[in-house]
Amino acid sequence: MKNKFIKNDRPQKIGVNYPIFSALIDTGSVYVDKTMIIHQLLMNDKFPFYFFSRPRRFGKTLLISTLEEIFGCGINRFQKLDIVKQGLKHDWSTSHVIRIDMTSCGPDADSFDKSLAKRVCGIASNFGISLQEDHCAPAIFNLIESLNRSYDTVNLRKNGELRTASNPGIVLLIDEYDFQLISNLDSPEKLQTVQDTLFGFYASIKSASDMLRFMFVTGIARFKELSPISGMNTVSDISYHPMFSQICGFTEDEIDKYFSSHLKSMYDEWKKQGILGQHKDVVDIYNSLVKWYDGYSWDGITKVFNPISVLMCLSEKFFDNYWYNLGGPNFLKKLQLNDLDYFSLFNRNIEISGEFPIQKLNETSPNTALLHTGYLTINKIDPSNGVDSQKIYHLNIPNHEVRISYVNEYLIEKISAKISDADKVKLSELHKQFALAFCAYRVDEAEINFSKLLIQYPYKLHCALEAYYASHLYTALNSVDVKVSVEKMTSEGVIDLLVQQPNGDVMVVEVKYSRLPESSEIFPDHTTFDDQTNVISDELSSEQYHDFEFEAVSSGASDAVVVQRIRRLLEQGKTRAIEQIRRKKYTVEYLDRNINVWMVAVSIVGRTNVKILFEQIRSRN
Repeated sequence: MKNKFIKNDRPQKIGVNYPIFSALIDTGSVYVDKTMIIHQLLMNDKFPFYFFSRPRRFGKTLLISTLEEIFGCGINRFQKLDIVKQGLKHDWSTSHVIRIDMTSCGPDADSFDKSLAKRVCGIASNFGISLQEDHCAPAIFNLIESLNRSYDTVNLRKNGELRTASNPGIVLLIDEYDFQLISNLDSPEKLQTVQDTLFGFYASIKSASDMLRFMFVTGIARFKELSPISGMNTVSDISYHPMFSQICGFTEDEIDKYFSSHLKSMYDEWKKQGILGQHKDVVDIYNSLVKWYDGYSWDGITKVFNPISVLMCLSEKFFDNYWYNLGGPNFLKKLQLNDLDYFSLFNRNIEISGEFPIQKLNETSPNTALLHTGYLTINKIDPSNGVDSQKIYHLNIPNHEVRISYVNEYLIEKISAKISDADKVKLSELHKQFALAFCAYRVDEAEINFSKLLIQYPYKLHCALEAYYASHLYTALNSVDVKVSVEKMTSEGVIDLLVQQPNGDVMVVEVKYSRLPESSEIFPDHTTFDDQTNVISDELSSEQYHDFEFEAVSSGASDAVVVQRIRRLLEQGKTRAIEQIRRKKYTVEYLDRNINVWMVAVSIVGRTNVKILFEQIRSRN
């Protein structure tokens, strides 16, 4: 990496908000050239019908737009791109292009058939064809048939000039085909209505397939019971084909080729503002980009960056969780994943095999759903060893952005859904009480309120992960007027929480978690540490806590001995947290500012035992 990112060219404009090929080219914005890969799609003359899935905000719409330009407008805007520069063979004759974005039809199941029919009739009107259909199935067939008949009489435009064409066939592009399916996953009756509509729609397309030159359909998931593939035997699913693993997303070489000047600009801006911290050069900025946004793979070999997150980061010159903030994972929220261990996501050795990665509407696979939504990616694929064996897919979390998306957004939302409205009011007040005490450095009050806060969450939703407790801190602190950054990346490691007060003061927070002694949950939920020592014997026999295993008690350990062990673990946790902040030099970038800088250790043992330490290392003049 030493020779990379040294270009001093002026950065091209980044077109974050318009995934339209023609707009990017015409405005001189960055277009990461994928036409060499796209050309492989165009080489299939026999059955050029494709299905392609990727998570939301991953470049599918721009890919559709590029295909629309190739078939609808011809060679003009591709002169500087590889498909022309490399002399790749392609029939540049234009076709009638039908492009349907399913999101434009709305999520409502009952009106879906009529809305889609209206959309198809509107496309027909743009071609000068009058269609009056209330149902989408006859509408799409009649449009394809009408356009096919019109080739001998209708003038087409190529490169802005009128031309008369022979009959090259119709091009059909469908974006987000599964939008209505996903929108109604939580309602079996409405889902069936959508299924019936789409079944008829794709059956009509199949009947008209001999009039199609090319078809490309995108979505988030391939559903076994209903998809373009189930309706048309000649449709190829290229979602996990190695040849097309890089067709969406940016590779390391593409980051170097197209964004070196942007990385340099980001470095220069940070240096000017004095916020480089541990980033010594542009390579360090790139390495942070890798940690935040790289790691996606659909073949277990090639890794790509999340494109929208890279574009937003380089445009804003700031590392943040752009992927989640630009729209929640509706698919994952709609699925009834009652058997999902929300924290199995953190297991680095998730393996699945069988008929994968197909999603079944009536039989939800949590890991498959997490893959489709982008929370998991394919780390490695073990090939099958014989006729009866199946491939084994090794899945993991792709990057830092996805990890905080899951822990600090989706996970907390899921947990909160299990809490009653009355308890949510109590929880909101506890959030504020804790945050006010914490930000005023009132240790005892902060400890008590954080313990109270943790008690509100059901035992079965508890997780023995530091990220779990950090996410609760993050949520609570956001209830007051401070700026909270979660898992802030540095070149030395990751700061659990960075809290910036309105007056500029900074708290660098490190969280440490320890299990209870001898792996026993002998302390149920109590308000404070001292309360716990007084009511152990009473609470151990209560019905509420029958699912606990009290190994320490059964082994003969006295209450006093157990309490002593917990106190020791809490102190050890505080010490380890402060030592990590010092060793990793997390506070270095703030020490040259005229502000108060604090190292903060939050130590948790068991579920609700909390100790907090504030250590000031820089004072305001």
